[in-house]
Amino acid sequence: MNTAPACAMLLLIAAMAALPSCITAPLEEPAIQVTPEPSRPFGLDHPNLRRFPDHAINQIIITAWEHYKKGNFESAALDFERLLRKSYVDDDILFGAGISWHRHANPAKALAYCSGAIEKNPAHFEALLLRAEIQRSLGRDEKARTDLEKIASMEFVKDLVCGLYFDENDLAGRAVFDSRKARAKALLAGE
Repeated sequence: MNTAPACAMLLLIAAMAALPSCITAPLEEPAIQVTPEPSRPFGLDHPNLRRFPDHAINQIIITAWEHYKKGNFESAALDFERLLRKSYVDDDILFGAGISWHRHANPAKALAYCSGAIEKNPAHFEALLLRAEIQRSLGRDEKARTDLEKIASMEFVKDLVCGLYFDENDLAGRAVFDSRKARAKALLAGE
């Protein structure tokens, strides 16, 4: 009969008995600490950016606009592009990619994304104005003029969901629309 395993067990028990109780006492399960999400001031929960059923996707949208707001334009642009590669395509995401690439000095990508936003939503006055400004900076005055004329002739219909207005519940309302329309008219008059 092999008594080696039994002897080894007895030696282990004897060794453990010689250890201080703080080492041999059973470990208590630590209480799970649930840290509540910090309360946000009203209007900053971004309900207008949470438009997809997938929470992770909505969080990428919010993070992308946070990157933009903090001046991390390349990170913002890459986040928006990641959403687009996953087939989450809407005018706000396309505009976000466009304005981020514009601020990161890539006018070709900025124009492509602004055009995509306008294709999805022809009343996206922010995308139209940005595209006009990029066209002007590239010396394409006639194309810029066409976009500016569209804005100048638009009528306000409804708030525009736009993460650019991160601190205003992500909505560009009538006041923003009126200021963009006035800017378009001023640019047309100053040509």
